[in-house]
Amino acid sequence: MKYLQYPYEGTCNTILKLSKTLKRPMFYFIIAIPFLLVILRLLLTNIVVPHFKKKEQIKQLSQRADWPSIEEKTDILEAVYKKVHAKSSSIRYRFLHLIQNKEFIYGEIDFLSFYTILERTSPSTKDVFYDLGSGSGRAVLSAIVFFNVRKAIGIELLPPLYEQSKKTIQRFKQDNAEKEYLPQIERTQFINDSFLHYDFSDADIVYVAATCLSDTSWNDLISKMARLKPGSRIIVTTKTIEHEQFESIYQSVELMSWGLCPIRVYKIKQVPV
Repeated sequence: MKYLQYPYEGTCNTILKLSKTLKRPMFYFIIAIPFLLVILRLLLTNIVVPHFKKKEQIKQLSQRADWPSIEEKTDILEAVYKKVHAKSSSIRYRFLHLIQNKEFIYGEIDFLSFYTILERTSPSTKDVFYDLGSGSGRAVLSAIVFFNVRKAIGIELLPPLYEQSKKTIQRFKQDNAEKEYLPQIERTQFINDSFLHYDFSDADIVYVAATCLSDTSWNDLISKMARLKPGSRIIVTTKTIEHEQFESIYQSVELMSWGLCPIRVYKIKQVPV
């Protein structure tokens, strides 16, 4: 009497035979493919693409008549922040205080990228600049050094980052190479507070790294920024603003410390008479 054969028995036996004939290195390679793809993506997004973006950025700016001045100011800012380790300070503080809120994840501007972004707002010596969540103060110093705005103010809630921004200003003042910028640096200010609580209604230009902000915080901030005076410009990373008071005037993808990032610039509309 013949035993009944399951319909998939032959297929299973074939697969088993094939698996035994596969060489182990090939088997391990197949298993590793997903991990290799993840690593390749990280290399492309965090190293390769930013490298070529930076190269193209320098190529374009170097064709301008004011490039020597831009390059000099960039070098000064890079030198000042060479020994500033704001990211590690942020991570350590959040770890010690058990802060898991993703809104406090730290990221930094790239000086040349921020120059090109801020230029889109047509800054003048009459403008007051605010950085909401200013970290170690890179954007604040950029606004002062690059564009000599009337005042540059950073609002930062985490104490170690606030302290680092103040120490950076002191280091800037002590460096002989930057003495010519001292009058401008005196017009910077850092505030240890939440930008949702602090009154920044005198702002002409606002920068907010909104990438990690929660929907609740972002909507609250939009409502607050909507009350800024007409003509005020707002620079935003990643997020969009859908509000009748905001007019979109520029958008692009720019280089930040965490890679390429969508940037949008808005303008507060004039109030109808």
